[in-house]
Amino acid sequence: MYICFKCRTEVPIENPNVILSCPKCSGRVFFKSRPKVVITHKAR
Repeated sequence: MYICFKCRTEVPIENPNVILSCPKCSGRVFFKSRPKVVITHKAR
């Protein structure tokens, strides 16, 4: 899943090499969504 930079809509992209636009706002800048899992490490 990718997120549109303008309207923050999640857009599924099967082939990231193809230029496409957001179906909602026709924006062309996307960023990859990341899980909201926080990883903590103990200090030594």
